[in-house]
Amino acid sequence: MAVKTWDGSSSSNWALDGNWIPFSAPLSGDDVIIPDDATTPNDCQMTINSPDLGNFTIQTGGSLDVNGQILTVSGNFNIATSSLINTGGGTIKFDGTTVITSNGNDLDNIEITNGSTLTLQGDLTVNDILNNGTVDCNGFVLTITGTPTGTGSYVGCGGSVAPYSESRKRTTRLPIILGG
Repeated sequence: MAVKTWDGSSSSNWALDGNWIPFSAPLSGDDVIIPDDATTPNDCQMTINSPDLGNFTIQTGGSLDVNGQILTVSGNFNIATSSLINTGGGTIKFDGTTVITSNGNDLDNIEITNGSTLTLQGDLTVNDILNNGTVDCNGFVLTITGTPTGTGSYVGCGGSVAPYSESRKRTTRLPIILGG
């Protein structure tokens, strides 16, 4: 296991070894750091599904385009203020015991796998969530703007989760807000 830092010196291609320090794309268990875009010539864009990564950090000013792929994280997931993660139809999959520090950022599609726990360390807004594990709001606010699915549980959220009906989704567009 190693710490891999995006440098984007060759292109925006996640899978290209020359875009990472040390030289080689992230492997299973590696920790990943995406720095401020101003420090790299190319922003990071996933071109393949990631292996099961350890910790994942997007620093202030950094960005990642998941580009329809699956980003799998089993360690902590940190998104700094003023950073951007664009899933582009892809999914961020949490597989293990993960603390997510989001600083008010929004995520599109997330999945919590069976037996996994996602603990919030900041308010989080998600569109669609597939929860087959446990989401622990930890006193923070989880806002779900799309459809929550799965058989998992929500603890420390101070509310309830129920899937939207299609008619409600089309007519009201109200988010489900838990915690606070």
